[in-house]
Amino acid sequence: TLNNQKLLAHLGDIPNFHSGLILLPEAQVVLVIAYNGQNSVLAVMNTIRAFCDHFFPASGQPVTPASGQTDNLTKYEGNYRPTRSEYTTRGKIVGMLQSVNVKAVGPHELIVSLGFPAQIQWHYVETTPGVFRSVDLPPTLFGNAVFRAGSDGQPYYLFQQNNPTTAYFKQPWYATPQFNLLLLGFCLVQFLALLVWLPLRSWITHSLKQPAVWPEKAGWWSALLLAGLSLVFLVGFVALYSNPATVFGLPLWATFLYLIPWLIAGLALAMLVFSVLGWLKRYGSIAGRVYYTLLTITGWGFVWWLGYWNLWLN
Repeated sequence: TLNNQKLLAHLGDIPNFHSGLILLPEAQVVLVIAYNGQNSVLAVMNTIRAFCDHFFPASGQPVTPASGQTDNLTKYEGNYRPTRSEYTTRGKIVGMLQSVNVKAVGPHELIVSLGFPAQIQWHYVETTPGVFRSVDLPPTLFGNAVFRAGSDGQPYYLFQQNNPTTAYFKQPWYATPQFNLLLLGFCLVQFLALLVWLPLRSWITHSLKQPAVWPEKAGWWSALLLAGLSLVFLVGFVALYSNPATVFGLPLWATFLYLIPWLIAGLALAMLVFSVLGWLKRYGSIAGRVYYTLLTITGWGFVWWLGYWNLWLN
């Protein structure tokens, strides 16, 4: 419902192309919209808004919070993922990019940000418990935002009045974009630092004529290979999905790209073994063992990240 008009609408998107078919039955009007370009999603929604505001203007009424409202809005805060997502394939990570972030500002208002990084922001005021109306001018096309509790009584689902094909559910902390970006950034820093430090360490030990025993050498080589392969995979992954043509199918080299996580997992297992041996046999210095243990934890953190987002599955 927009400007007191009932709309039947279906919007469609692929990379760089966005369209909409909108019917207004009571006015006997059909509106067809097609745009190309990276930011055309907003263009489609703005066209619908401009069309209705021009031909079916509605008097705007200020939105005020319900009197005596005492709802604690912080319980709605968090990151929400669309239910219409992939869960068991590599496409799972797309749901993170399409997530919605909810932030309470003041006792009655929420800011809802769509996408990661945020592409659109909406402001809402609570009118009844769990029901929020748009206070933006013009108000959002999606109408009211409604929160409903899960089985544990905590807010778990987010619905939009004019978006019946998609609901959102609240994510645990380890599935949020913020945590995943922090974890990935930490792993990248560790991998890059290792690629710089390990050749320097090798030169120092060689100069001081302090050769390492073979388990210690094998452990550092495993760490070096894990860091290198991890960086190669991430660069390849970004290059692969930066190409809009990927939506129509993966190139042949992507098959080899997705073999790399299996090698990374094997190297992480080897690092765990060498880390335990290092402490039991007291290979190298204490500082070296502590650093190697940190690298092992980093490697397993990256393996968890790959597994959680199904990046080593067919």
